[in-house]
Amino acid sequence: MGSGAADKTANRDHAVVAHVLGRLTPTERVQVDAVIQLAVETIEASLVKGLEKAMSLFNGVTVDAKGERCP
Repeated sequence: MGSGAADKTANRDHAVVAHVLGRLTPTERVQVDAVIQLAVETIEASLVKGLEKAMSLFNGVTVDAKGERCP
């Protein structure tokens, strides 16, 4: 039994850690910023308009790779 399998596992594990802890790409940064803004607006609407109204306004809203909202 060689160490090839262990090396492949270690390389894969390293790649996963590097991806998770690595910097966001510019596209990912735009999308994350848009999602954070959407979350803030959702929380504000919950506090001001009530939970039911906020749910009806924001349920199903997503953000695409360009940071644009998609109903």
